[in-house]
Formats: sequence, C-alpha cells, structure tokens
Amino acid sequence: MWHAEGIGEDEFREGKAGTEMRGILFWVNLARKDKGVEPSAQLLDPQDVPVRQEGEAIVRVLVGEGSPVELGTPGLILDVELPGGGVFSSPVPSDFNGFLYMLEGETSFGANRRSASRA
Repeated sequence: MWHAEGIGEDEFREGKAGTEMRGILFWVNLARKDKGVEPSAQLLDPQDVPVRQEGEAIVRVLVGEGSPVELGTPGLILDVELPGGGVFSSPVPSDFNGFLYMLEGETSFGANRRSASRA
C-alpha cells in the first residue's frame, strides 16, 4: 500500500514507491487560546536533526532542546537507536505525558520496568 498526502508525494512522483520510507506524524493538542491558529507542518532534512551519542544509544532530538522544531506547546520527542542493545535513560518533566512507540525490537521502561515491543 502507498499513501501520499503531501509528505511523501515527491517520492511517489519520482517513482520511489517501492523503496522503504518510515515516517511518524504527531498531532499536537494546543492550549485552548491557540486552537484557532492556522495549521502548519515542519519538514526537516536528516542533517537538520540534532544527534548525540549517549553510551550505546544514538539519540536524535526531534523535538526538544537543540531541535529546530517548534510545536507551540512544550514537548520532547526523541528517536533512540540502540544498535547493539543496551540501556538509555532520559528524564521526562513531571508535568508531561509520555508514551513509547517502538519501531523495532523490545524494551522495558519506567520505574516498574514495563515491557514493550513492536505491535
């Protein structure tokens, strides 16, 4: 299946429909005072995403300190890769909601070490 709705339509037009492309789309719930703002999207080239090495982890900061992405509400979105396995830990502000989205592999997270894997 191939779906192109703005993001990805260039690849489709260029005949790259058989290549692998991953993307995650985040919808942000804005504060009530900002609900009427014009919708927007930000596209980044890979070289524009801050990357750091933390132990065994490769961490890409999609939203947060150092990222050029502005959400209109505070946020933290990290893409964490552990190519050889290992451990990664990141504090999450107490007033944030959090979730984990696994693209590959399995892990455990949180104080109670809850397990997660690709669905």
